[in-house]
Amino acid sequence: MAQADYVGALRVFAWSFYSQGRNDLVTSSDQFMEAALIWFGDLEPSKGSPWDKGERLAQLLSKQRTLLVLDGMEPLQYPPGPNQGRLKDQALQSLLRELTANNNGLCIISTREDVTDLGSFENNTVVQIHLDHLSSCAGAELLRAQGVNGEQVELEAASEEFDGHSLALTLLGSYLSDVFYGDIHRLKEVKALEDDDRHGQHAQRVMLSYESWFGDGPELDILQILGLFNGPATKEAVDELLRAPAITGLTHRLRLLTKPKWQQVLARLRRSKLLSERDRNQPDTLDTHPLVRDHFRHRLRTHTAAWAAGHYRLYRHFKRTAKVFPDTVEQMALLYDAIMHGCEAGRFQEVLDKIYIQRVSRKTAFYSKRKLASWSADLAALSSFFVVPWDQPVASLEKSSSAFILGEVGWILQSLGRMHEAASTVKAGLEARVALHDWFNASGDAANLSLIYQNLGDLTQAQHYADVSTQLANRSGNDVRRLQSRARLASTLHQLGRLSEAEALFAEASKLTEAAYPTSPDLFSLYCYYYCDLLLDQRKYLEVKELAVKELRLATIRDVVLDIALAYLALGHCYLLQFQEDQPDQLNGATATLIHAMDNLRHAGIVEFKSLGLLIQVGLYRVTSEFNRARANLDEVITDTTISNLALQQADCHLEYTQLYLAQGEREKALEHFNKVKKMIERMGYYRRTNKVESLEKQLTSF
Repeated sequence: MAQADYVGALRVFAWSFYSQGRNDLVTSSDQFMEAALIWFGDLEPSKGSPWDKGERLAQLLSKQRTLLVLDGMEPLQYPPGPNQGRLKDQALQSLLRELTANNNGLCIISTREDVTDLGSFENNTVVQIHLDHLSSCAGAELLRAQGVNGEQVELEAASEEFDGHSLALTLLGSYLSDVFYGDIHRLKEVKALEDDDRHGQHAQRVMLSYESWFGDGPELDILQILGLFNGPATKEAVDELLRAPAITGLTHRLRLLTKPKWQQVLARLRRSKLLSERDRNQPDTLDTHPLVRDHFRHRLRTHTAAWAAGHYRLYRHFKRTAKVFPDTVEQMALLYDAIMHGCEAGRFQEVLDKIYIQRVSRKTAFYSKRKLASWSADLAALSSFFVVPWDQPVASLEKSSSAFILGEVGWILQSLGRMHEAASTVKAGLEARVALHDWFNASGDAANLSLIYQNLGDLTQAQHYADVSTQLANRSGNDVRRLQSRARLASTLHQLGRLSEAEALFAEASKLTEAAYPTSPDLFSLYCYYYCDLLLDQRKYLEVKELAVKELRLATIRDVVLDIALAYLALGHCYLLQFQEDQPDQLNGATATLIHAMDNLRHAGIVEFKSLGLLIQVGLYRVTSEFNRARANLDEVITDTTISNLALQQADCHLEYTQLYLAQGEREKALEHFNKVKKMIERMGYYRRTNKVESLEKQLTSF
């Protein structure tokens, strides 16, 4: 395409998410989003939630005829199972959703999994092309282009022997040209592969032959160095590995090379297609195909001492060169690299304490998540502390640290809307805390578990874990936890329609507020929102306004985005309900505060709260007859809540669809959604909505 001036594209941007050729490696789109936003001219690339960044990038892309290439997306998709192929990453969900609706350029995605998020757009703005391996004829043509000589039938037979695997045939062609002057008859001398690996087996066969040909030369050392990285290796990082003293089994031969000899070895690797061509923007950076990197990664890993020493050098390099307290995702990337390399070097406890807790999270400030909304990047970094994500932390961590990591990952998974994964991880963390008699943190884990089950629509389990949280909080003797646990239980009882019991618990919690608030103001905000939610159902608007305004003032001082968002949301919902009760002067307040709420909720990047805000905003659009905007919000919410299994909000979404279609005079569509929601509410025991259901049933009957 470059030779054809990119066929009319004015701008071209490509990114690969495929690290080390491994599907099991956890990754995120955070660095891609920041790099792309900068490149396309966004003035504040770190601002906003992942969802907001995706929307902004889509808008920038649509301004010019742009070719966007997203390579190797499968690490960001769910593996085989109920959500197979769906995107885990909010930023990419937002970006692709916008591009399917409005894109005057082209977005190309390569992945081994169908992107099921785009299924409804297929054969419209989305075309899916299944790429089989090269045909015999095409494979023969590729070999000939690499300088291989022979009859057509022989070249086609070679292509078939390597199953038409394009990388394998590229490497094979280079190998035969380099070693046997392109003679196809020497194919039988290319090593047979002893271990049949599902992905890249044919490419590995050629790489084994290259290993024999290079012998003890420096080429293998360079390839093994690349195996230490998850992506391109910068000159500074490679220089760090090459400095004295030499790393036995890795750099001792390389340190003897003169600069001209070093360049000569690189040129040989590039001719062999084992090393990527020089990037004119970063000429000293070294890179290779993920399958090549993975092959030599496994080779180096058998040399335990060299593997650990190499990663330790890189760990020290990245933690030293990174800004002590990074302000952006791009700056934070160096600390994430330090975490990965430090863990590969076996320094798990040190890395957790000195890098993740002190510099990424900034202890209890939770900076990376609350300020940068880098939920996915934190999750990818924390995967280094697990034997298998997200079940078992590495054994060398202190038990309290293992419990901390389980709780941290559970919180992140919950915030990303991955509720079922979050439930099992938080449950493991709770068990670990209880075993340590850490009642304070165990109570917090139980409260989180209660909220997760409430989101999933399992209110019985939600109440159970809220009760457990209350018991553990009492054992801790800490007023903060006693407040939090009672508010959590009160919220669950509210959803069950047990308003008087919920109100009594909130009254009990209120007595603890003054004592608890100074030591942990962050917990007050969520309690405040739960309480406002109940007061709104009771039409106690004055109390809600007093509480929400007070919380907004305090949240602004604390500068915590989610706290600000929830205060605005409670206030905006209050104005909206008053407007619906024939107080027209409240409309401007509802409109303005809900805009502020949604801006902050998108910035916070937590799916459950963003969807909650969108649902309340739907009510505003419906009563002001902005039906298209209401429908757009509902379509976004139903997609997000289905992916994230937010069952209560799915029910609320169907209630809003029912009201929207009634307002538009479409009874049959309204009835369809009403029948769905009625069954859902009865099944979940979501009796808070009983009055609403009865009211809608009367409207449908008399329609």
